[in-house]
Amino acid sequence: IEAWLSTEESGNLTMLSLEINPDLVESIANADGPWCSSWPEGWAKLSCIIKPEDDKKVWRGSLSHSNGSVLEWHVLVGDGAKNTLPDDLELDFVFQDAFSPAKNSELWSVDWFKEVKRVSRASATLVTYSVARMVKDNLNAAGWEFEKLPAPGKKRNWLRAVLAND
Repeated sequence: IEAWLSTEESGNLTMLSLEINPDLVESIANADGPWCSSWPEGWAKLSCIIKPEDDKKVWRGSLSHSNGSVLEWHVLVGDGAKNTLPDDLELDFVFQDAFSPAKNSELWSVDWFKEVKRVSRASATLVTYSVARMVKDNLNAAGWEFEKLPAPGKKRNWLRAVLAND
């Protein structure tokens, strides 16, 4: 969000977050929360985040950029692997940060990557810190092509994946 807000040429963006802890989502929904306290003066705050209706598990919010672009933020509450992603998503970017394939294998599976592909724009990019063979194989099997990227810090590489031309 900070990178999007700090780039003058930013365009519209749709973002999905998975969160198993509903209390954390309550904190995110607070536009004056500590997660955005470091933002420079004048940056847009979260204009609204709407709690889900009845049994729906998707919270929705939006941010306005100073250039007029809009970031749509969808937060899926609960076990992401057990939920179908909302049909009305059109993801531009996915940061796959689902702990590790060893601890949370469902969110690194072929089925999961196919589900992410289903709700992604043709130009979507998926980035993950995992370069495990299983992750690369599952991305390919789900219709993603990947490349290794140099990583900051202790990691040597990350993966960047784009949708394969079918």
